[in-house]
Amino acid sequence: MRITFLLKGTKEVGSSRIRAIQFFPLFESEGIEVKCYSRNSLSNFFSNFFYWLKFLFSCFRSDLTFIQKPILPFWIFNLLIFFKCKYIVDFDDAIWIDAKHKNHFNSLYSSYGLRLKKIIKKASLVIVGSEYLKDEIYENDLNSNVKVLRPSIQINLSKHIFEKKKVNIGWIGHSTNLHEIQDISNCLKRIVQKGSVELVICTDKIPEDLNKWVKFIPWSEKNETLFFETCGIGLMPLKDNLRTRGRCGYKCIQYMANMIPVVASDVGVAKELIDHDASGVLIRNNHEWEREIERLINDPKKRQYIAQNAFDFIRLNCDREINAIELLRLFYSVDI
Repeated sequence: MRITFLLKGTKEVGSSRIRAIQFFPLFESEGIEVKCYSRNSLSNFFSNFFYWLKFLFSCFRSDLTFIQKPILPFWIFNLLIFFKCKYIVDFDDAIWIDAKHKNHFNSLYSSYGLRLKKIIKKASLVIVGSEYLKDEIYENDLNSNVKVLRPSIQINLSKHIFEKKKVNIGWIGHSTNLHEIQDISNCLKRIVQKGSVELVICTDKIPEDLNKWVKFIPWSEKNETLFFETCGIGLMPLKDNLRTRGRCGYKCIQYMANMIPVVASDVGVAKELIDHDASGVLIRNNHEWEREIERLINDPKKRQYIAQNAFDFIRLNCDREINAIELLRLFYSVDI
């Protein structure tokens, strides 16, 4: 089988690495021929045009096309349909909700929404990262063949809980999402000022106001490992809105896979991943953050109990090796 992948970006783009690129060696070991294109390789009109032509020719020669976050020129989509190319769409965000929280599925005058709906409707298979996204596709009557594949992570089966000398609280993510941690910065600062813990942030860059009182670890694959070794309690604060409900909680999955008890806003996928007070702690309002974080800081047995339950859940539901096999099964399920 030959599959052409159209991804948002290269391995430096988290969603592309998590949803597809990390599986490529496993696919190739199973005899799948992989051809990959990324949208962030495009620059000017002429290079764009020839790049899209190369992508189309690859699709014509492939048994299947995998399109991540299906945002592509409509003329490309029309040619895929005209030449009866079988394709799958995959997304791990509510990409129909824009930054102003407008739902393009509900707008009769949104060309983006109309194009997106047509692309999803014609797909042979839709793969999403959460039950919430699956329900959205069903509720809008866009496609009946929708499967959930949670974000995948490599599981270290020899991982074990070890008591850290200092129970630091931590957050990892892109700097564009730092507002999430800044929204609860007052309560975090009060906890840090008591002197027993540090707030550790792993991101690409950090604003000066935060850098004065947090420990900053610049993001890299190597430093990500250092962050998880340093972190004792993981944070995933989110505001409750249409965009955050559609996110798939990779940050939460990373904490859980690294046996770090997570404290997360009770928003969207968090309730799918976390059994409150058993595999994590769900926060329902901003007043609970300080109390729940301090409760975990002061209760090592509770931290160990939550960390073990969380790891067991991730091992069964988000293991890269298991999900790669499931993804292969989904590929072969498409009537080529």
